[in-house]
Parts: sequence; C-alpha cells; structure tokens
Amino acid sequence: MNDMNKLILEKAHGANRLNPDEQKKYLETFFERVIAIADIDEANSSILSLHFEEILQKLGEHYQPLFVKISPNVETTSQVSLMKIAHSLNIQTTIVSEECHCSPYGIVIHSDHPVKVDSLELKIQFSSLLTPGNIQNAQQAKRSFWNKFFTHKNGPSS
Repeated sequence: MNDMNKLILEKAHGANRLNPDEQKKYLETFFERVIAIADIDEANSSILSLHFEEILQKLGEHYQPLFVKISPNVETTSQVSLMKIAHSLNIQTTIVSEECHCSPYGIVIHSDHPVKVDSLELKIQFSSLLTPGNIQNAQQAKRSFWNKFFTHKNGPSS
C-alpha cells in the first residue's frame, strides 16, 4: 500500500527528471547536447540579432537537427526577433518556463543527441562576427538608399 501512495504522489508531481539542476542551467536540455550558448546580455544585444541567421546556418551545416531555447529573462523584443529568425530557417524554438529563471544563459542551441564541441560560447565560436569592430564596419557598409543616392549624385561627375 505504501508503494501505491508513493507512486501516486510521484505521478502527481510530474515525471522524475534526470539531472534536474543541469537541465535548469542549460534551459531544459542536457549539457552533452549543447552546441552553443550565449549569456543573457549577449542574447539581448543587437550584434547577435544582426548575425543570428548566419550563425544558425553555419551551425546547421555541422549539426542536425538544431533546437534553440531562449530564457524567459531575455527581453521580449529580443525573444521575438530571435524566434522569427530561427523559425524562418525551420528550427524549432522555445522560450523555456520560469523554472529556468536562475540560468546564466539567455540562449542555448542544442541537438537531440550528444555532440562534441570545443568551446560552447557563441562569442568564441563566432568571434569574427560578434566583435564590435566588425559590426561598425557592417553598419557603415549598409548605407541607406538616400545616403547612397546623394553620395553618388554629388560624387565626381564625368
């Protein structure tokens, strides 16, 4: 009879989880499945949003399938932006539950099987894309239509 009561209580409180602390830290996934991570400040940055599609495409070349988990601590506008980018690439994206609010990570990109990655941090894996100097150069290269029009119009004439 004791076993039956114990079983009922366990079922009422949800399934037993393997390594629940690890899963909370890595936004409801296991460490050995993690491909890349970004802390909350990085997840909120415009630098990451600007290059997130390219990052996911490059990771997708080496790892399949990809999943993106976003912390509830990431700003809502960043959450929506990152989700739209991932969904446009047909990558399943989830904003995890409030149980993971103590996680230091804002984004966890993972697979459904164990992977071997030397460095998990996005800012290390994609340092060429995520350094502030490269962003300034990219923004200067992306001039507005009117800026291009007027610099071309007022430029040297033949």
